[in-house]
Amino acid sequence: MPATYKPRLPHKPIKPYIPSDKREARALTIALGFHSLSGIVLCSDSQFTIPQYMKYSGRKLFFIPGADRAWSIGLTYCGDPERADRIYEQMKKSVCGQATLDKDTVRQCFEDALADVRGSIINPSFETIDALCGFCAIPDKVHLFVGKSGAVTEKDSLVLLGCGDSSLSRYLENLLPTERASIGLEIGLLTGAYIVEQAKKYVDGCGGDLQMLLMQPGGCPTILGLRDVAKLTELADLLDQTMKRACIVSMGVEMEDLDYDKGQSLEQVLMNGIRNLKTELQRLHYSY
Repeated sequence: MPATYKPRLPHKPIKPYIPSDKREARALTIALGFHSLSGIVLCSDSQFTIPQYMKYSGRKLFFIPGADRAWSIGLTYCGDPERADRIYEQMKKSVCGQATLDKDTVRQCFEDALADVRGSIINPSFETIDALCGFCAIPDKVHLFVGKSGAVTEKDSLVLLGCGDSSLSRYLENLLPTERASIGLEIGLLTGAYIVEQAKKYVDGCGGDLQMLLMQPGGCPTILGLRDVAKLTELADLLDQTMKRACIVSMGVEMEDLDYDKGQSLEQVLMNGIRNLKTELQRLHYSY
């Protein structure tokens, strides 16, 4: 065999995939929405992550108010923030200036905007977008649309996106009221806050401040202020402590490191916690 001989492969090898070094802002986020007696609640965290580079906070809730409060649209999402901005801008351009809207028009606008944005995705592994769209109109029309994996459907139950669509949040969902359309606003706010706060504790990449948007027929969409968010975060923590104590009481276990007044029984501490939670929820109700 000549010294210069080089063995040849029977065919040209497939070029291996080389990941791009381009830094993309990706959101391992949680987004959720559900019905309540008063309307629709949309929730999210506020943290974005650029892998191996940085974390930062930003807005993940958007709303479009109609003229004379005849209708309103709210949006939240998980995925690429630039694409979410495009969905918002396209929907705003399509519906602004209209005196009335119906659910079919809003759904079509949402489908068109989502399809256009998803059509520009080159690498689905790094560029994703799923979104929730809430719609309220006078007198009592309330609808929640979810755009996931390119399909848009209407839901009347709790919808979870991103890391929210996981075993953790499904477990938490089962601990809380399941008939979302029949619960009051204050319970709905606490439900959303609790799920988001737990995800922030246990899911890497999910964090920042809690964000919540309230939508009610005939009312202007309201993004909760810092004071309300802080109160709901505090109530979510109180609920978590109460649930932990309930678990301990039900097992009949004594815990030396549990933070409570040793002059009281755990049962008394648990009942005090439940009463305190109910009182704070009533105060929250009167705030809205």
